[in-house]
Amino acid sequence: MNKKWILIFVVAAAVIFITIYLNQYNDALGSDDTNAGKDESLSTQTSSSQPSKKEAAPQVTHPAPSFHLETVDGAKSYSLEDAKGKPLILNFWASWCGPCQDEASGFQGLYQKYKDDVQIYGINLTQKDNVKAAKQFMKTYDLSFPVLMDKKGKVSEKYWIRPIPTTFFIDADGTIVYVHKGYLKEQKLERLIQQLIG
Repeated sequence: MNKKWILIFVVAAAVIFITIYLNQYNDALGSDDTNAGKDESLSTQTSSSQPSKKEAAPQVTHPAPSFHLETVDGAKSYSLEDAKGKPLILNFWASWCGPCQDEASGFQGLYQKYKDDVQIYGINLTQKDNVKAAKQFMKTYDLSFPVLMDKKGKVSEKYWIRPIPTTFFIDADGTIVYVHKGYLKEQKLERLIQQLIG
């Protein structure tokens, strides 16, 4: 009888330990298993999944929040207003993020194919990453579209970024038309680009 109770205790302790470990791992990655890889309007997010902010979460059919960020070398700056008149894709990423690495080549290839019709800005979560790692990421994946540094985390906060990668599709008037949370397959990305430039 004592062995049975010991076994139950050991199994319960193991389950608790694994649960705590997985929660800490997910928090470290900034991902949420219930949302990873899903497409949705950010209007469905609740304040419990984000720090409280004065600004509401960006929503599909609403104007995209404005921003102003510099490139990795600080030589040029970009804003939402700079892209008006042309559809824009914002891809939020970090160099240590596995899914970000997996989709980087697809973004680069499709940027080369559609750069006359759509802008792509890669926004590095520099506050949770670092410039050196971001530069290496850009070199590894030969990124030629603008990569902007969110050093203070203010833009990712405005866009309520969690998990990463998260990608916003914004029409030529500056309105959010679609949001993809998590890894974005190249075929789906191309389909979304075609719809955006439609």
